[in-house]
Amino acid sequence: FAAVINAASKAKCDVLSISWGNDEKAWQAGSAGAAAGVESAAQSAAVAGMIILAAAGDGSSSDGDTGTNVDVPAACPHVIGCGGTSKTSSSEVVWGDGVAKDPGTGGGFSMLFPIQSFQTGAPTPPTGLGRMVPDLSADADPNTGLEIVVGGASVIVGGTSAVAPFYAGLFAASGKQLGFISPALWAN
Repeated sequence: FAAVINAASKAKCDVLSISWGNDEKAWQAGSAGAAAGVESAAQSAAVAGMIILAAAGDGSSSDGDTGTNVDVPAACPHVIGCGGTSKTSSSEVVWGDGVAKDPGTGGGFSMLFPIQSFQTGAPTPPTGLGRMVPDLSADADPNTGLEIVVGGASVIVGGTSAVAPFYAGLFAASGKQLGFISPALWAN
């Protein structure tokens, strides 16, 4: 991911959408410092004006494992973590039933990245944990999700992998080289 982020930044991209992630435990088991390398690249890209959005995962807060786990790159402080809701005409709630390993939005508190001062109003994490994910959400429930047209047919798609490019399109239409917008998102 660091190489992809660096290449996109070098190409002067305004927005980068990432629809893949893996839980922090898997990143810790991989090469030492890999998640920190992704964050370093994301920070440099944000300084250069690029917004990076990443899916928070679709395996609920357990991310398919035991306990709570957040995904990298969504957990990186200079990446906007994109979570999911289930939306109808009369309500919008967190996507998922809250049962570990069931389909639902990823999210929770990072064990790799500290609490971020820009996360105004975020709940206090349990001892030893830090940054809260996601930063924003949209309808990711495959039953109520985003309507797209494929080959002339209307299809409903879901997952946080649909939320990240949805917001990428909105931010791309909002201006060029907006950079690190997370503090403004959290303030509003």
